[in-house]
Amino acid sequence: ADGGAGDTSPSRPWERRLSTGGCDYDPDTLHGGLVVVYSIVLLYALLGLAIVCDDFFVASLERISEELDLSEDVAGATFMAAGSSAPELFTSTVDVFIFTSNVGIGTIVGSAVFNILVIIALSATASAVPLKIDWRPLTRDCIFYMASIGLLLAFSDTGAIGWWESLCLVA
Repeated sequence: ADGGAGDTSPSRPWERRLSTGGCDYDPDTLHGGLVVVYSIVLLYALLGLAIVCDDFFVASLERISEELDLSEDVAGATFMAAGSSAPELFTSTVDVFIFTSNVGIGTIVGSAVFNILVIIALSATASAVPLKIDWRPLTRDCIFYMASIGLLLAFSDTGAIGWWESLCLVA
């Protein structure tokens, strides 16, 4: 057993071994102006994503919140979090169970940190008026985030995460 991401123990085949796998990089890939092409395609994709989110995602969240009589805090903490994290969770799940590669915890935690810090900072910076922040939802979100990171550290301490630990983290 090499301890890689695809390594499983015969006695516990449902557990995946954690690893810090790297990726292969070929410097010739971005040679000859392909950086410009990749950048243009990336900007085009981000623009399309922004339009779709603004026209459809936010409007549907507002409609769901009205129908379910939810406050903005509850809708933001549940639907926005699920909507922004669902693609990453799906991609990681497919990658781990179908392709058995080394996506791992760093991708998920890094994305969560990005969502918490960068998206909120850019939203506050882009606002034309000063934003009022209620301390209760902020405190609630910080407590749950710290608890989830604490559980992740506790579960990954053994070097393997079992199915029940994964279920606990998703719940």
